[in-house]
Amino acid sequence: MMKLRLIVADNCPACERTKETLISAAKQNPNIDLIIERICDFKKQSLCIVPALLINDELFSYGEIDKNQISEIIKMK
Repeated sequence: MMKLRLIVADNCPACERTKETLISAAKQNPNIDLIIERICDFKKQSLCIVPALLINDELFSYGEIDKNQISEIIKMK
């Protein structure tokens, strides 16, 4: 099981696109546990760039992630 945690902000177009990409990937892959969290609710307030993706609670990347990138991430893990 791969835990993906996406940290997003309100009124962030890149966050919305990344969120939709990850939701789609999670629907297609039952081994993905997707958690989407607003940055203002995120307990580790050290993040300041959104969207941010954590894989198994480790920071993996900042910025928008597209469908091809998430496919590569799934293959890696």
